[in-house]
Amino acid sequence: WLVKASYFFAIGLPVGFLLGAGFGYFSSVLILRMQVLQTAGVLLLAFLVIRFFMRWILVSRRRLAISQALKKREATLAERARKEGEDSEGGSEVSTLEEVKTQAVDVVEVEEQTNQLVRFGVYFSVVFTIFSIWSSSLRALSVLDTIPLLPGAQVEERASGGEESLSLVPGIPVGTTASVEDASQALTDLVQPDRDFVSVQDLLLSLLFFLITFVAARNIPGLLSLVVFSRLNLGPGGNFAFTTVVRYFIVLTGVVIALNKVGISWDKVQWLAAAITLGIGFGLQEIFANFVAGLILLFERPIRLGDIVTVGNVSGKVSEIKIRATTIQQFNGRDLVVPNKDFITGQLTNWTLRDTVLRFELAVGIAYGSDTRKAEQILTRLVSGHPNVLENPEPAVIFNSFGASTLDFLIRAHVGQTGHLVNTQSDLHFQIDDAFREAGIEIAFPQQDIHVRSLPDTLRLEPVTPKS
Repeated sequence: WLVKASYFFAIGLPVGFLLGAGFGYFSSVLILRMQVLQTAGVLLLAFLVIRFFMRWILVSRRRLAISQALKKREATLAERARKEGEDSEGGSEVSTLEEVKTQAVDVVEVEEQTNQLVRFGVYFSVVFTIFSIWSSSLRALSVLDTIPLLPGAQVEERASGGEESLSLVPGIPVGTTASVEDASQALTDLVQPDRDFVSVQDLLLSLLFFLITFVAARNIPGLLSLVVFSRLNLGPGGNFAFTTVVRYFIVLTGVVIALNKVGISWDKVQWLAAAITLGIGFGLQEIFANFVAGLILLFERPIRLGDIVTVGNVSGKVSEIKIRATTIQQFNGRDLVVPNKDFITGQLTNWTLRDTVLRFELAVGIAYGSDTRKAEQILTRLVSGHPNVLENPEPAVIFNSFGASTLDFLIRAHVGQTGHLVNTQSDLHFQIDDAFREAGIEIAFPQQDIHVRSLPDTLRLEPVTPKS
């Protein structure tokens, strides 16, 4: 139906111009003809721009999908190398597999967000340009610029310019055709008008700026993923931080422009800004501190998704990093939400920041009189034969000290993953106990000898004869 309507419109428009010229409206026909040609040129240019961006988005989406597949492959190989105990240089620079999977973007969603943002930008530009072109012919809508939003407002100065001061778009007088300078001036007047009162048109434009801000802030991650993140290696944390900062900047700029359209400028809200600053300094200082700490965590990356960390007395895996708080999944399956300030101002133990190799120690005490050489051989054989213990660094068995009741041995070994630590220690405890039982080596326990020097005269010790 659109093609048919365009066909009849393209045929009927020249016929209408001929009839208008024939009835004596030649000057008006010339103006309308110029406006129609400019409108057709704008629509054709918009069509070409949209098709160009659709093609660019398709190519960028394929490039992003290939890049994510390569990152996933690299993380998988690095994870496999860690499991096999290979010591690879620069392992800390490679994102973990869980981090890559969590931060991987949906290419379909990215394409949809970018398409919406491009289409909205092109449509808004087309509407603004067409309104600028047809402002001299749509004089009725310019009346909205003379209607005050609040009753009783003075409008004499605004309407003193006569009939030519009325226009649909500020900066382009009625009765003139649009040019590049006129469009630039109109855009300046839209963003920062010089008005004595707030009109209905100002309110509508303010709502339009709020809509533009909402669409841009909602769809900006998709555009950034295609334009910036596919070419810059910022890391998953840097991507989220950069997107968050850009989104906040867009929202702040759009809100300031929209409020300025309805007369709420900076010189009128300085007291409000001072009150908000005071509130941040007192009541909202914790929230603001967590916000800044979240940015530091995302850019500096002392913790990453999938890292095993200990904060205070709580240990677990980092499952989510947000701008205000970080979620730690404890080993019992419960999620702990920790404010970001605790990671910056408090002590943090990251077990997997550089690599996943962990050293553990096992203390074994045997009774005095036991064969220490034989015990050393048994411990060395057991720890070296365990499948989770790494060969490099080589495990060691140390005769640590002569204790009060035991001969103390210390086992030092390394595992490739934090998940192997507890199971490996438990397995070695069972194997050491079984091997020492078979070898006749006693695992000693604390003992004390009591020497009685004197007894009261009323107390006598007599040997007990066992009953038959």
